Amino acid sequence: MRFAGVLIGCLIAVTATAGCTPSSRDAPPGRTPSEAKAQAEEPTFGLLEEVKGSYRAALPRKTNKRCLKRALKGVTPAPNSRLLELQGDHPIGGHTYDIGWIAGAIERLRGLRFKQLPAIAFMTSKELSARFDRSVDSRYSEARFLAREDILRMIGAVGPNDDLRSANVYWQGRDIRGFYDPRAKRVFTPYQGPGLELTDRQREVLAHELVHALADQRLPDPKPKKEGFTDVDAALASAAVQEGDAMFVQNLFRAAALDRAPFIYERLKFRKRDRPYLVRQVSFPYIDGYSFACQMFVRNGWKGVDRLYRDPPTTTAEILWPRRYLKGVDPAEPRGFLTSVEGWEVREEASFGALDLIGLFEAPGARKKDRIAPLKKIGAVVEDWNGGRLALFRDPRDVSAIAIGLETRRPGSALCDALGRWAKALVFGEERATKGTEAFVLAALDRAAVITCDGTEIRVGLAPDVATARAFTR
Repeated sequence: MRFAGVLIGCLIAVTATAGCTPSSRDAPPGRTPSEAKAQAEEPTFGLLEEVKGSYRAALPRKTNKRCLKRALKGVTPAPNSRLLELQGDHPIGGHTYDIGWIAGAIERLRGLRFKQLPAIAFMTSKELSARFDRSVDSRYSEARFLAREDILRMIGAVGPNDDLRSANVYWQGRDIRGFYDPRAKRVFTPYQGPGLELTDRQREVLAHELVHALADQRLPDPKPKKEGFTDVDAALASAAVQEGDAMFVQNLFRAAALDRAPFIYERLKFRKRDRPYLVRQVSFPYIDGYSFACQMFVRNGWKGVDRLYRDPPTTTAEILWPRRYLKGVDPAEPRGFLTSVEGWEVREEASFGALDLIGLFEAPGARKKDRIAPLKKIGAVVEDWNGGRLALFRDPRDVSAIAIGLETRRPGSALCDALGRWAKALVFGEERATKGTEAFVLAALDRAAVITCDGTEIRVGLAPDVATARAFTR
């Protein structure tokens, strides 16, 4: 994990499996068989399927093998005495040789050299989690947390009775295995007693975090520029660059230095009570980031991966569909997106990306049984996303409403119908008569949804009643 300014991730518990076979994929609607064949090596979208209580990545096995073979060609990890001299005043306990050996392997695998080894802080798992939690809490004010909680409930990302604070919304304090803090230039990792050898798993964790330290010293920070709103989508894309790079090198280290089989697919375990939307948000930088880094490496080696830091992707759609990044396609700004409505005050404004839509469509109201379509079809529909914003409003009575503005790549997008199916599962209301460009009007006892679709423009209003919901789609 690497974080700077805003927390963007941590090294979570990932189970590596080798020898899995990829699922067959149908050609997305609107493409000829020849076009589908030409793009067979690109995933439809990340986290393709659920397998026995875990999510599995969509990176084609052939692509993974090709990038691993190319990256490992001619690489022989070995101890590096120069790195031990670079340690400087940073004590690393009784594992000096181990750290120098791991860092030397990372240099050879990644093709970059450390200016100085970062400090390595060993601590118990409890201390590690506590320090990480403090880092999380210090970056989110109470007002910001409550606003985000309100948004997640209203769009159906979590259940109405979920205790978000005790469950740890960002899911990152659970199974924390290490992280790198670029401000302190320090790696935090679980304690290993004096005289005890590091396990292979601990060496992998250190390798992962040392990649972050190396990138911090040699490459630009890919974090997004500050906008007039919270660009969560860009932050996730930035995190995917950093974590994808670290996961890719970690896999190379696993094969070259530890003589262990590299994982072909990454699987992220989850609990039944974990909400699919949150699982996707947390796992995206690691699983989809790995897939993205691998594909960029296959195209242009480490220069292709380094480019991601200098010219970072700004949307999750670019990570999910790499051709968008390679073509330099920027998302469109939703036209006529409302940031002011009489009698209502904006409390939070944020980006609304392709990954958000996938998580919501997979489990409207946090109920997987209400999924609007099979995952592959959801991916094909969401691929038409071309920009999105969301705003949370409150009135003087402290009543909340949501406005969502979306742009699609072509008029008459299937995304409009998909949003209608999602809203029906979310609102549990009856359909009302539509007006003008309205495609769906749904009303229940205490909530309503209005969706308008006009060319490439889609607007969604979620509010306590139809009249108010309509006000946010005009």
